Amino acid sequence: MDESQFKAFYDATRHALRAYLFRVLEIEAMVDDISQETYLRFLNSRGSHLPVPEARKYLFTIAANLVRDYWRRSGREYYDGGVGEVHIAQHDDHTQRDFTVQRVLEKLPIKQRSLLWLAYVEGYSHREIAEIHKVSEKSVRVLLSRARNNMRNLLDTSEEL
Repeated sequence: MDESQFKAFYDATRHALRAYLFRVLEIEAMVDDISQETYLRFLNSRGSHLPVPEARKYLFTIAANLVRDYWRRSGREYYDGGVGEVHIAQHDDHTQRDFTVQRVLEKLPIKQRSLLWLAYVEGYSHREIAEIHKVSEKSVRVLLSRARNNMRNLLDTSEEL
């Protein structure tokens, strides 16, 4: 991948990658660090020679691995979920629901957030998510089902709805 191809790839993927990292990390400084490291590793890997759809998936695989490594190094289990604090102003009902969903997502374990994000925001198939998270496709079905159930339960018990 030459410089112009990388710039086009970067421009096409940077917002999606940062959004994914922010959802699973919730720490702006770590999002910046892991985003930068992801692109660096991508450039030094076989991923930079893949067609764009596969290269994008490979980029997210690198990012998912770096997130896992970050949680291990920090002494926290990757599957643990932290509750981030969200400060919201009074907005219309639609915006209020968006913030409620955001808060519910933050209460989910990190791996569940990651799976939901890849499936429903990035639109990856179960097979692609399995490759990114290095689990079987069958496991993705089960893990996504649990994530959806957890999210539904949290939404049902949310006082904001």
